[in-house]
Amino acid sequence: SGQGSQYVNMGRELATSLEAARGVWDQAADIALGEVPLHDVVFPPPAFTESEQTTQASMLTATQWAQPAIAAVQLSQLAVLRQLGIEPAMVGGHSFGEFTALAAAGSMSSADLLRVARRRGELMATATGMTGAMTAVLGAPDDLEQQAQAFGFGVVAANRNAPTQPVSPGQLAAIEQLEQWLQARQIEFRRLPVSTAFHSALVAPAVEPLKQFLADGEIHPAKVPVYANTTARPYPAEPHAVRAQLAEQLAAPVRFSEQIQNMYAAGVGVFLEVGPRAALSSFVEQTLAGRPHLVVSLDRQGTDGVLAFCLALAKLAAAGVAMRPGELWRDDAPPADPRQRKKAPLSVPILGVNYGRPYPPPAGSVATPSPAVAGVPVASTAASADAAARGFLLRVQRDVASGEQTADDRDERGGRLGQGAQEPVGVSRRHA
Repeated sequence: SGQGSQYVNMGRELATSLEAARGVWDQAADIALGEVPLHDVVFPPPAFTESEQTTQASMLTATQWAQPAIAAVQLSQLAVLRQLGIEPAMVGGHSFGEFTALAAAGSMSSADLLRVARRRGELMATATGMTGAMTAVLGAPDDLEQQAQAFGFGVVAANRNAPTQPVSPGQLAAIEQLEQWLQARQIEFRRLPVSTAFHSALVAPAVEPLKQFLADGEIHPAKVPVYANTTARPYPAEPHAVRAQLAEQLAAPVRFSEQIQNMYAAGVGVFLEVGPRAALSSFVEQTLAGRPHLVVSLDRQGTDGVLAFCLALAKLAAAGVAMRPGELWRDDAPPADPRQRKKAPLSVPILGVNYGRPYPPPAGSVATPSPAVAGVPVASTAASADAAARGFLLRVQRDVASGEQTADDRDERGGRLGQGAQEPVGVSRRHA
């Protein structure tokens, strides 16, 4: 998946639960990717106001942060897949996701991917002085692009994600005009959460600087075919050709739907979406509608990350994909047999006899019933109960010091203490 799929706390549960996923974030923390660590942007402190939530989302949407953040989530998922023994027959990506596809195929290291993601985002953010935007048209008619061009909006369908879902980038004012035109014709659209107009002339000034930056990184031969957005065909084998195509992809249209059709024709029947959300899964479903296939996504916003990942594994296993699920719990100690557990010496059974009878009661200790002892008045207030307790302790201390304590005294006081009596024991029966 590419930019626009990011959201705050994406990949959190996987990183906090699985060592392989957490290792990617540890690696990212050791790479200088900006003024703050990447994980602080993706996993910020809890926000308690709408303003705080908006600020956190806006920071993550900034292209210089969104791209390395998405890369880290994708790399963490790939690390777990490798641990399970799940390897692809071929790979492809959407927009920035194409860089991660190359990393998945072994053409680029994880560290280089994170650095390239950051630099690509910085170049795109500063490529133009004009504010750009992108809007996706849902259920677009076949001649939508021709109609829009006839009205002179100055935008084109740069991302062909699905047969009826083009995405148009352009200057903000032009995109707003297009959206008003679509609304008047009751054509559904959705503004994408991106900070500029990707895959358009607005970001073309970033192509050459990106090509120069890529020249310093290593590109290895891919272990499996990597399909490209600009050609909808596998990448060439030569490293210099890979670098050039990666850089030019920045301002070129994304032929994603055509790419999926070519991968399907090459024998792919199971498509696994790696990355946050599940937008690409719907594109694949629309593209291959009516043909046998399976699309599985590893993440869904609003669903626990580990649960979503395990549900995806279950779907893959049911489809016959080979894996080693036991690797997820390889380092976990087996649970102890509860029958062999030693009982704690101070174990107290919980009976529930006082359920619904909180202590102290709402009226305080005054309302607490006290046991009555024949012939002895009962304390009626908390103050008298406290005075009685102090008097009892003073008497015990005096008797012990003088040696005048008798067996009757010990029995009497022991009984009172054992029964929790709250009587005014400053006067005993012995001295009454």
